[in-house]
Amino acid sequence: MPLRTLETWPHGAIMLDAEHTRFALWAPDAFYVSVELEHGQSLPLLPQADGWFVSDTRCAAGTRYRYSIDGELEVPDPASRAQAGDIDRHSVVVDPLAYAWLGPLVGALIRPFGGWLSDKLGGARVTFWNFVVMAGAVVGVLYFLPSGPSGGNFTGFFLMFLVLFFTTGIGNGSTFRMIPVIFLNEALARVNQNDPQAKAAAIKEGNTEGAATLGFTAAMAAYGGFFIPKSYGTSITMTGGPEAALYVFIVFYLVCIGITWWFYSRKNAPMPC
Repeated sequence: MPLRTLETWPHGAIMLDAEHTRFALWAPDAFYVSVELEHGQSLPLLPQADGWFVSDTRCAAGTRYRYSIDGELEVPDPASRAQAGDIDRHSVVVDPLAYAWLGPLVGALIRPFGGWLSDKLGGARVTFWNFVVMAGAVVGVLYFLPSGPSGGNFTGFFLMFLVLFFTTGIGNGSTFRMIPVIFLNEALARVNQNDPQAKAAAIKEGNTEGAATLGFTAAMAAYGGFFIPKSYGTSITMTGGPEAALYVFIVFYLVCIGITWWFYSRKNAPMPC
């Protein structure tokens, strides 16, 4: 059975396809481990090296389960993506790909609002605060990872990524509002404002350069659909988790915050827009 999801967590319930799940638990002191499904089925996990117990079984998303250790102790999955109630209740099998479409949808739907908001408040101001929220959302993603302080919370992780997609839509609209203004202002600054012909030529030049830059920017943005997932894959391959890529994104957003504030959004900025 081909893997549907990346095994970014070393243990837990990992969906292999729409109907099959791999259960893995690290219990080095146990002699026998089974997974107890909600409908009463008990499935033994096969012992592996280094204290692991693993088994693939027919099990769809939404199934509730617990682990039984040595037939005496029943526990929820310490790496579960969701719980059916409190932490001592049954864990729930989650298919992350079932929610993957929501992020791009949110980003696409909110983009016009980003442009409208920038028309009202200014593209630079919206872009600046948008980068601040993006940096905070990445911190939130790190917090809700299993390696983070929360110990792993799929709901929080998912909501933080929705915030990131929301802000990509806002930022798309605000930066696309900034670009033509920047080039138009630069072109007008180079000519005598009292010369109608020079001013008209500058407006034409600024609009042309702005349109060309918008096209180039859109092409580079499309490349992000490859670069960002690739960065996660590279981070997982090199370090065993996505954290390194997320820290790089935080640094990138901080640099963007500094550049946007200094050149465009602060009082007396060289190019307010």
